[in-house]
Amino acid sequence: MHKRYLKIFMLVFGLVIFINTVSTLMYLNNPKSFYFRPWEYFDEVAYKVDSIAPVWDGQATSDQTRKNHFYYQDAHGVLTTVDHDGYRSQPPKKGEVEILVSGDSTIFGSGLSDHETLPWILSGLVNEKVSNGGRSSLFNTLQKPEMGSVRIVIDGVIERVINDGGVFVSYGYEEGDTYQPLSRDEVEQIDLYQIVPPARYLATSIMMRKLSQLKEDVVTKINGGEREWVFNNHTMRPSDLESAVRSIKQRHEKLASENIRYIFMAIPSKQTLYDDSVDVYTRTYIHLLSETLQKEGIEVINLLVAFEREKSSLQLYRNYDTHWNENGTRIAAEIVAEYLQKTENN
Repeated sequence: MHKRYLKIFMLVFGLVIFINTVSTLMYLNNPKSFYFRPWEYFDEVAYKVDSIAPVWDGQATSDQTRKNHFYYQDAHGVLTTVDHDGYRSQPPKKGEVEILVSGDSTIFGSGLSDHETLPWILSGLVNEKVSNGGRSSLFNTLQKPEMGSVRIVIDGVIERVINDGGVFVSYGYEEGDTYQPLSRDEVEQIDLYQIVPPARYLATSIMMRKLSQLKEDVVTKINGGEREWVFNNHTMRPSDLESAVRSIKQRHEKLASENIRYIFMAIPSKQTLYDDSVDVYTRTYIHLLSETLQKEGIEVINLLVAFEREKSSLQLYRNYDTHWNENGTRIAAEIVAEYLQKTENN
């Protein structure tokens, strides 16, 4: 009897090895097909393999889309390209870089094509060379050779992280580090399996994710179907404001010592605009932050007023993601351009 069970075990084990080997070979041949959106693919593959062009021209999905199989599906076409160092491409313009817009995946333009990102649109509005510093440490980006002419830094930070947790993401950069491009040729394509987490490409892991997605579909069905909006819920407190102001002030002072004009821009969270249950302090947090920073002598661009005005007539964010869409970036870019033109003339 035990020989029979051993034979079954060996058969199942062999099948698992076989399908995982096949999925690994498929990944090594065409890694892009295993990814849901550009910057994840760039981080794990295109930034590390010289023979793979850092271009994404295909479908991208939202956060919630990946949690379900049938519900919340909103794949949309995106063209994402980056420069030789791994920074998001910008429209070609003569002259030197005047403005750097720093931030996380929202500034980088998650879910947006190149021409829909805020820095790209802003460049056309102010007719200046604007660089996209999204998804990199500001102070690493400023060491990039082309950044020597930057005279204005606009720091765009999503509202929910402007708290006592640190505000700014370091992306591994520490003060005193030399410049490190985001794109580094480290491996050959055939060796990707050695550095990419196996859960990305092993068939057994993919099947487990698929089962989890189907489970989420059942939960969604039981709860009455899709929600109109999917939020990343957060609550702001006075302690968040105090800590955030300290962090932003330090950032401002460091750049001022380098003769770089610093402007802080809080990006409203979708929850603040579309969730009626948000408490008053959280809903007005950006206004409170803006007023406090201005009292400290720090320039601020407040997007919340315009976003509140436009939210009924325009969809400003993707339904099933925390990132803004092309409407959101366009309105934000127009506000930034107007602010720059007004303050430059003063």
